[in-house]
Amino acid sequence: MPAYNTPTRTAIALALAGTITSAAVTPGHATQYSAAPAATATTTNTIRLAARTTSRVDPAGNTWKPMYTLRGTPNYRIAPASQPITNTNDPDLYRYEVYGLTGTTIPLPTAGRYNVTIATAEPYWKAKGKRVFDITAEGATVVDDLDIYATAGYSTAHNITFTTNVTDGALDLKFLASVDKAIIAGITITPAAPSAPAPAPSTATPHNSFTSRMVASPTPVTDKSGNVWNRWSATLGTNRVDRGLRGIDIQGTDDDEVYRTYVQNPRGYALDVPGKGRYKVRLAMVENTYWNKGGRVFDVLAEDTTVVKDIDITAAVGPRTAYDVTFETNVTDGILDLTFRATAGTPTISAIEVTSATTLTSYTTVERNYPGLPFPLYPGSVYATDISNAPLAANAQAVGDYIARQAATRYDGYAGFNNREFTTAMHVAEPGTPRIDIIHSCAVDWGVPSNLFDGAAHFRSVPVPANAIPAAGSDGEMSIYDPATDQLWEFWKMSRDSKNRWQACWGGRIDNFSTHETVFPDGFGASASGMAISPGMITLDDIRRGRIDHAIALAVPTPSGLGYSWPANRTDGTSTDPNAPYEGQRLRLPANLDLDRYNLTPAGRIIAEAAKKYGFIVTDNAGAVAVTAESSRVITAQTGKDPWSAYLGSDAWSTMRDFPWTELEALPVNYGKR
Repeated sequence: MPAYNTPTRTAIALALAGTITSAAVTPGHATQYSAAPAATATTTNTIRLAARTTSRVDPAGNTWKPMYTLRGTPNYRIAPASQPITNTNDPDLYRYEVYGLTGTTIPLPTAGRYNVTIATAEPYWKAKGKRVFDITAEGATVVDDLDIYATAGYSTAHNITFTTNVTDGALDLKFLASVDKAIIAGITITPAAPSAPAPAPSTATPHNSFTSRMVASPTPVTDKSGNVWNRWSATLGTNRVDRGLRGIDIQGTDDDEVYRTYVQNPRGYALDVPGKGRYKVRLAMVENTYWNKGGRVFDVLAEDTTVVKDIDITAAVGPRTAYDVTFETNVTDGILDLTFRATAGTPTISAIEVTSATTLTSYTTVERNYPGLPFPLYPGSVYATDISNAPLAANAQAVGDYIARQAATRYDGYAGFNNREFTTAMHVAEPGTPRIDIIHSCAVDWGVPSNLFDGAAHFRSVPVPANAIPAAGSDGEMSIYDPATDQLWEFWKMSRDSKNRWQACWGGRIDNFSTHETVFPDGFGASASGMAISPGMITLDDIRRGRIDHAIALAVPTPSGLGYSWPANRTDGTSTDPNAPYEGQRLRLPANLDLDRYNLTPAGRIIAEAAKKYGFIVTDNAGAVAVTAESSRVITAQTGKDPWSAYLGSDAWSTMRDFPWTELEALPVNYGKR
């Protein structure tokens, strides 16, 4: 499945550094607790992973790679620079932490015995018993009831070191919280002895093993074997769950909870996988609607090839009885795609398990500052800043209430998920993309303003890809990023004229984008606020990954006409209400908001998690409260399929159903201005 306009898949792979050396062998799972040691340079084959989305270099010159293989609902937290972290000479490592993770699987160069160090610190609680979790390695508990504050205190670097055997070429760690959520800052892995010879090839225990378990439920499920099945994915192809089997005994299984919730009429399922190879897929199903055979019949396609025909659960096992279908498929592009196609009734799925069936071949690594976006995002920009602990405006709740009222009183109470119209179509220029001048289509009405073709020349020498397509709708927005020059263009009312030449009514260019504040020069750009829209769009990659690592662009009806908030440089707002949000103003959900209280869709849950950390930024005036999502017109034109339709189901308009707008709170106008 193509992504944006790039020619190759940009999957993220973990990298190793140096050469192997041996260390003393410690019998069993020996666990040691220690103060964080001074960072020292080493030439060992050491894997260093940090809880962040970009690589870092520690004081000793060691490179730490980002963590990309986390399970659960990981959220990243950055402690303010004013908060000291003691007991270490590398406080920057512990300032960035990830919480809410339940596990990770880390590919290793070979089977063998490894020393593992978990770096952590308690950034929030100042009392015992507020955060408690276990750590398991390869299925064995290595730390029981870890209470960081009780052991080390508040904001104090704390390391846990243990030794474990790895037999399948991948280290499996789990973080099982009993109070609050697990939190870690980094993971270091070094060989504890000379690496064992690689075992003979086997499909039962492949190298670089991969396992994903997903249950069609808004909450995770733990099965009888202790395996955690993550909550339903936003790529399951529907946002409606059926709980009709709660309290009902499911025949044919001891794992009733895996089957009790289910979705009906999913379009398909998409899952990011770590390497090229063959994968085993298990579909767990149960019938609770049709008590006679023939009522529900459907096929399953994997990678566009039919792998199972005419599934009829009632005919096979009867109603309210667990029924599994297992098959294998090859994946070559980094995304496992399933399609469910009904011939009678609608498809139904309770859970999906995916495991590697062969040795996996890693993809070429193309590192990006922020996974999910097609360009490097300046870490200091408003789109990349953690605002979960930022101060609130004096009228924080009143501004939130203003937006909540707008959402509740328009379009039957549904906020918009703009993935076709009133968004931007994102393109990445390839090397050698021809550069053209964009015609100013509004010259008849406006004349030709300066700096379009002279001065800054925003409309000159633009690398428009041959297959470029603007977003649908009257705004016709298009964004283009050129990695070779680190420039971003955004255009408004982009189209082809009668001679097939590209034209736009307005737009602009940002130079040195990866180190820029994501605002166009005053007067230019495609948004009413002057802010770049593409850094705030929810991308297909965001949804596949299950998390959004940036703020989200938000359109609001009648924002304030009294002014604008940094970093915006203009506004088209008209309201004189003192509580109307300013364009450029930032809003968030409270960090402690319990999202389990709300009947959120899978995509809505991901958006809410991002809103707690990175928040929303008001970028435009609109007819409805709406979030901005990537236009899929390019992929649809290339493949004939709309991935948003496959991911969100037929009722994508209800993606923002039951979103907690009433909990929204505003940051001060001009917060963070510099």
